[in-house]
Amino acid sequence: MLAATQIHPVINVSKRGSFINKSNPARVASLRFQYLAEKASFAEGAKTLKLLSSVQPREHSFVLNTDGHTSVSMQGEEEISEAPVLNLELSTFLSTWSPPRYLWRGLSVLILAGQVVVRAIKGKIHWKNTLQQLERVGPKSVGVCLLTAAFVGMAFTIQFVREFTRLGLNRSIGGVLALAFSRELSPVVTSIVVAGRIGSAFAAELGTMQVSEQTDTLRVLGANPVDYLVTPRVLASCIALPLLTLMCFTVGLASSALLADSVYGISINIILDSAQRALRGWDIISAMIKSTVFGAIISIVSCAWGVTTLGGAKGVGESTTSAVVVSLVGIFIADFALSCCFFQGAGDSLKNWMERTKKKVLLFYCVEAEDLARKVAAQSNLIQLQSINWRSFDDGFPNLFINNAHDIRGQHVAFLGSFSSPAVIFEQLSVIFALPMLFCASFSVVLPFFPTGSFERIEEEGDVATAFTLARMLSNTPVSRGGPTSLVIYDIHALQERFYFGDSILPVFESGIPLLKERLQQLPESDKVDALIVVAFPDDGAWKRFHKLLDHFPMVICNKVREGDKRIVRIKEGNPAGCHVVIVDDLVQSGGTLIECQKVLAAQGAAKVSAYVTHGVFPKKSWERFVHKNDNVSVKAFSHFWISDSCPLTVEAITGKAPFEVLSLAKSISDALQI
Repeated sequence: MLAATQIHPVINVSKRGSFINKSNPARVASLRFQYLAEKASFAEGAKTLKLLSSVQPREHSFVLNTDGHTSVSMQGEEEISEAPVLNLELSTFLSTWSPPRYLWRGLSVLILAGQVVVRAIKGKIHWKNTLQQLERVGPKSVGVCLLTAAFVGMAFTIQFVREFTRLGLNRSIGGVLALAFSRELSPVVTSIVVAGRIGSAFAAELGTMQVSEQTDTLRVLGANPVDYLVTPRVLASCIALPLLTLMCFTVGLASSALLADSVYGISINIILDSAQRALRGWDIISAMIKSTVFGAIISIVSCAWGVTTLGGAKGVGESTTSAVVVSLVGIFIADFALSCCFFQGAGDSLKNWMERTKKKVLLFYCVEAEDLARKVAAQSNLIQLQSINWRSFDDGFPNLFINNAHDIRGQHVAFLGSFSSPAVIFEQLSVIFALPMLFCASFSVVLPFFPTGSFERIEEEGDVATAFTLARMLSNTPVSRGGPTSLVIYDIHALQERFYFGDSILPVFESGIPLLKERLQQLPESDKVDALIVVAFPDDGAWKRFHKLLDHFPMVICNKVREGDKRIVRIKEGNPAGCHVVIVDDLVQSGGTLIECQKVLAAQGAAKVSAYVTHGVFPKKSWERFVHKNDNVSVKAFSHFWISDSCPLTVEAITGKAPFEVLSLAKSISDALQI
């Protein structure tokens, strides 16, 4: 405090003026300068520099000639040397110059911040004052902060929800809201409110104490003003502001969800689910770090402006206004710098640090799934590929060897399988049963396609539900050190099949529909007829599985009736006329249902028809029915045919053949391995 208040020099200068004599009022101007410097003193803190000099009076006469030029005559009792005059001018300049106010106030911020840090490290903290200031900054500011956050959240929702709904991005709204509030809106808005309410109070209080010399009284009493006045305010701001930000984030997101549900008809569950998927732990941590920095800026700037106040009541008002303005500018500058650090190039190291808190996974894979396994490993440096020697004896039975078996002890292990045929199921089950017995920390099985899922029910005595059989086989996977095995399956044919698995395995059911939604957003405008995409379901089963994941799209529901080998498809609900219709189902075998559905939709006026299935089984090369035979667009029944890479053999066969396009599950599998 003492150093901060002594930066601005106090300058005292005493001098006399001069007088003018006119010897000729018409043409002559006589100017007489009297140089008399009695004393010049430059005080800075306790040091005083006195410059004394005396100068004899001299008279200067300026005469205007007829040609317009001026002639100068000098008269005086004594000639004065040039050096004393220059010294006098220099001393006069130094005695009248002072650094700009913004400069020494800026330096006072740095000095005061350093003093607070040093005193806090040494434990020189006045805890009673700190608790009082903490109550003032925190609980007494909650009401106005939460009210502001609620209305900012609702205003922000109004700005973009309608546009997102028009684009069919309802399920992205919650994620956008959560990221906007956590990364920017909550910390910045909360800091602005606190700067206006608390920062102005800090500056006014300390400014009043400074001009009324109360800070000097504290020094006389043996108390350090930094410990008693400044440090408690800085600590209270740095502690309370992150907590206020967290509450404002919750209230802002809640108000946005309520408004979206009540006005725009977007379910709160959809918004919260999207927010949960979009948010990461680092987003909340970055908001807390920002709030702490903003709190330090507000408190230190306000206190520094207060203790450097000059000029009585008017100076207090100017310091208060200036402190709030400078605090806000500092908040915006710090927000930009921290955002660049956290979410751009410099933040990669911080993200990597966060990544290290996740678990490292050793991923084994079967021969068919090698390409998909490499894509999964490319998604994260925490996933490391491991190898297995897939060999067989002369009689055809598998001869398997797990490489580096000793290295997987205590590690998180996963296996990526592909049950494309009964011939490979046995050898992969052998590996699945062996890996958890190698003393691994946890074990997960990723089975993108559960092949017997369509044979899940018994319609007459004698039918065998092979889905139940395979589920029981997987349920007998040994328990690892971490507990039961996790089984990740994508778009299982019937949801009731989750109950086929026993208690010794934990099935996790994921979906490939997010891949489809992401791809639809990337379609060129030529594929968006009137900017409207309609989702069609070939039967009630597909609608039951997927309609909640695609509820922001207009829908067409079809009925499928089998008459022998024929499939008769009719539109049950919806209008496809003039739209780009995308048929969605979980799997395709021969493709007969999709073809009949496309014919019905085209007959009802659909401008374009595309298809998406998660599992492209296509036995006996049935995919050839969908390949574009020539360049004549009129005979191309399907504009696009999207499948995932859950069936590796199909992916290998249709690569590069229009209208097929493969959407990879690699990112989704990588995320699932971190559950």
